[in-house]
Amino acid sequence: MNNTLTVQDLFARSVARHGGKTALVFYGQKITYWELNLLAAKFTNFLRKQYVMPGDRVALILPNCPQFVIAYLGTLQAGCVVTALNPLASTEEIVEMIKQSEPEFIVSLKDFAWHNVMIQKNLKGLQQMAVIGLADYLPCPLNLAYRLKNICRYKPWANYSWSDIMKSKTERKWPEVRPDDLAVLQFTGGTTGSPKAAKLTHQNLVSNALQALDSVGELIDENSVFLGVLPFFHVYGLSVCLNIALAKGSSIILTPKFNGDQILKLIKEQSVTHLPGIPRIFSALLKNKEIYRTDFSSLKLCVSGAGALDSEVKRDFEKITKAPIVEGYGLSEASPIVSINPPRDAKSGSLGKLVSGTQAKIVDGELWIQGPQVMAGYWGKPKETAEVLDKQGWLRTGDMVSIDEDGFLWFEDRKKDLIKIRGENVYPKEIEDVILKNPCVEEVAVVGLPDKELGEKIVACIVLKPNLKLPADDLYCLDIKNYCKDQLPSYKVPQEIRLFSKLPKNILGKVLKRELRKFLSDKAPS
Repeated sequence: MNNTLTVQDLFARSVARHGGKTALVFYGQKITYWELNLLAAKFTNFLRKQYVMPGDRVALILPNCPQFVIAYLGTLQAGCVVTALNPLASTEEIVEMIKQSEPEFIVSLKDFAWHNVMIQKNLKGLQQMAVIGLADYLPCPLNLAYRLKNICRYKPWANYSWSDIMKSKTERKWPEVRPDDLAVLQFTGGTTGSPKAAKLTHQNLVSNALQALDSVGELIDENSVFLGVLPFFHVYGLSVCLNIALAKGSSIILTPKFNGDQILKLIKEQSVTHLPGIPRIFSALLKNKEIYRTDFSSLKLCVSGAGALDSEVKRDFEKITKAPIVEGYGLSEASPIVSINPPRDAKSGSLGKLVSGTQAKIVDGELWIQGPQVMAGYWGKPKETAEVLDKQGWLRTGDMVSIDEDGFLWFEDRKKDLIKIRGENVYPKEIEDVILKNPCVEEVAVVGLPDKELGEKIVACIVLKPNLKLPADDLYCLDIKNYCKDQLPSYKVPQEIRLFSKLPKNILGKVLKRELRKFLSDKAPS
């Protein structure tokens, strides 16, 4: 697959074909494709007026809202690069990511007052920043309530407001953008190390959208209604929801944050047909009592990624909603989709089959992939790029995977999480799968820590199910060990069991094992 399209080419085709259709819905307020095109053009010309040049970065510190989509499309039309940052990250992390990407322009939300103050305090050379509010696209009386909520927030100095941007003319003398031009700097989740910015081109993003549509495209058309609850500042939400919906002329219901009651209400009221999510979204919805009073007759397809979906959650959710959940596998460096478990002939528990145009090979147990969706490297980090991307374009995923005779991928574990004990390789996932079968365990993460005798020792970090009446912690830990001894070889039985109230996770719900290891190492006796 070697496409010659850019992201705005996909969007322009939808504008031409479905201009009068609703593109975005935000708390009941609707924006058509024609209107979205006009608003994006205003943003494009505003950037040009401020001498933000092709190739310059534009940082967006925004939740899912109309301004994100407008700024995203407008930035790309200007030949600039979108750097979407996670507003839920710490201020220190956001400042560091801005320092790395060096944006010429920043758009942030009033709600993130502390972020905004510290950005301006730490980045003295920053000349252009807009601090905006959601009220511009909220219906009355929500817009009034929003303004009242933010009236007492400290308003840092900023060059521009959203109304300043939208006053721009709609001239369309834009620079030529090529498929191999950089489109997005996507900071990785940092589950095993410090975040790095993956360079994703227009070809990467468009190819990945078309690859996904190759697998499930018959289930998506211009009448589809996507629920945009996955954050667009992460490439999973950006690709699987925003880019695919815009490419097909579908509608997107924007939700700034996850709220189970609101999600179920929107599915019913907005006749949602497509729900891209992550495992903890489906799990949380199942625990919501309103799920049994929700009309799911419009729902055609759910998508789950960013981690393994529990088989019982999948079974129960599909039984209640009558909608299939398609699982996929990917990583930020691959825009992100690598494989999809096909709606027909799926193999439960597998990562699915490679999407079209993708090649794979297993090197010492690690999955390497090659395809049009593979990133161009890490921004400003040639050494780190060379460690994962060879000269032929093969990406080392860092995942230990096997491939069966039918071409389905099966996840073993993260390469960096592999534990070596007395010369034996131990995959944490195998131990985690066993411990999760214990009816008292809610969550578990297994990590390795240095040990003088063993090389590494196995530590199981466990969150118990709520409202359990248990004996003393040490007795319960002993029970977990005995539970493991019954089902695992002796060298795979954890040497230590640690109980936690919760595990550190990133925005998509993946456990941050590097933080666990650091915490456990800091707490270890000297």
